Amino acid sequence: MTRWIVEVERRCSLEQLGIPTMQQAHLEHDIVSGRKICPVDGETLKVVVESPADNIVRQAAVEKKSGSCPLCGLKPKQEDFKKII
Repeated sequence: MTRWIVEVERRCSLEQLGIPTMQQAHLEHDIVSGRKICPVDGETLKVVVESPADNIVRQAAVEKKSGSCPLCGLKPKQEDFKKII
């Protein structure tokens, strides 16, 4: 069976929220304005998968990096990761 090593980049989870709480909105504003820095934004990791399809790669990344963000406390979702080509 063929295995693929794919590199993914994590984006800030606050960017992907549909309707944030007031506290999350203030935190996102602080990040966008540069007062605070998201510690997980731009973080890269490599995952080993059976297929390079986006949904499989993102799911593997979520499973590998399941801890929550130390700044906002949000756990990663598939939308927070993108493949690096």
